Amino acid sequence: MESLVPMKNSIVCRSMPSLDVDALNVEAHLCIPKLADKMTLLDVSDKFVVPKSRSGSFSMFQRFDKNMINKELYNAPNRQDVIPTEEQILGQCGSMQMAVSYDSTINILRVELIQASNLISKTDTSPNPYFKISLIPPSYCEQSQCYQTKTYANQRSPDLSEEFHFEIRDGSLDQHKIEISVYDHDQYYVDECIGRCTLSIGRIEFPEDPSIKTVFWAEIMSTNSEVANSAGDLLLSISFLSKAQRLIATVIKARNLPFSEEHPSEMLNPYVKLTLYCKKKRLKTKKTSTKRDTHFPVFNEALTFDLGPTTPLCDLSLDFSVFNEYSAFRSHKLISKLTLPLTKCKDLWRALIRGEDTKFKWYQLEKA
Repeated sequence: MESLVPMKNSIVCRSMPSLDVDALNVEAHLCIPKLADKMTLLDVSDKFVVPKSRSGSFSMFQRFDKNMINKELYNAPNRQDVIPTEEQILGQCGSMQMAVSYDSTINILRVELIQASNLISKTDTSPNPYFKISLIPPSYCEQSQCYQTKTYANQRSPDLSEEFHFEIRDGSLDQHKIEISVYDHDQYYVDECIGRCTLSIGRIEFPEDPSIKTVFWAEIMSTNSEVANSAGDLLLSISFLSKAQRLIATVIKARNLPFSEEHPSEMLNPYVKLTLYCKKKRLKTKKTSTKRDTHFPVFNEALTFDLGPTTPLCDLSLDFSVFNEYSAFRSHKLISKLTLPLTKCKDLWRALIRGEDTKFKWYQLEKA
């Protein structure tokens, strides 16, 4: 019988093993490569990189978890916050130099008010400033801590050198804010806020050594939405004597009255005319004296109106008009005005019907 010549790349079977042969002897009868050699032939790790499947990957069909959003990435910066700077800046209402330091071992924030510069005044004299400094915590914390400086008489750029300590109770220092409000003290009338400076503590870089202070300048911003009111303001006090049926409007003073368009280089000669209306019907008119060459006139005059028993207080309206009197021809020009319905001023109306003494208050005038 001719012997069979094995072909290339073929498997030669010598004989079929018996059923009782151990399975380990199969490799001796079959020309099958060993497992180690097979793994060597199939190793392609140096040729391809198979990416691993990411556990917990998201799909558009899965329910979205809102808790996985980093809300800090979407927080818009507060436009009222000022940016600290090492150089002195000229703000809308002035600027403030301060120094801060933080001791993490005792959780104490130290704030020193060094000096203020170029504070504005809403009168024709220098202001009498004092400062209220507050540490505003996050909304979930306790109420803010507040301190007040002494009053610096007749100074636009006072040297303060006053230091205040604040306790950070919950350790969230970066989420707090420093707010400094500047007030102009008036001995006889209402203290008025000149401006305000709000600073996020997260903007400040504190050194590791708590004895080293970070010194910077900050801008004092206006408290009003409008930087300035071109029509001026009027300080008034209104009271009502119920037994005598008498309405008294006290005109204290005005400020920031606008220049005349016809004579922009000349000073004003202002006076105030008050007209009393009842349901749009004019009842009486009175006026103050004329003050010469000033945009900040001081009147201190009481305009009294005797009302009859048939005149209801709730239907009254006060119309204030500020005129400029030209000295050359004794002509008059309306420069600003104010309409004050009594019932629409809640605090004023409440004080009138209760017979209480009303406080002096600044009212914004409108352009004529």
